[in-house]
Amino acid sequence: MAGRKYYLTVIRSRNHAVKLHYVLDILDSNKFHLVSTPCEIQAGCSYSIKFYNLNDLSIIENEAKELSIEIFGTFSFERKEGKNIIKRIN
Repeated sequence: MAGRKYYLTVIRSRNHAVKLHYVLDILDSNKFHLVSTPCEIQAGCSYSIKFYNLNDLSIIENEAKELSIEIFGTFSFERKEGKNIIKRIN
């Protein structure tokens, strides 16, 4: 059984990730989740914004721009045949 596809936008700074998530949470508390960045993407202690609808990426990008927050990249995640399939979107 395939897992649900989701997306992660990786933020370089933990503080910036928390700040961005706070703003996104005010906009819609059910769409965006603050999670640790998986080691497959970036080693270290960064955070990412997790979301399920790719159309919501524009909201994240706009808010990050308003707050002058640098985005490392956005990735799609899907589990197929017991393996994580990770693809960089931008």
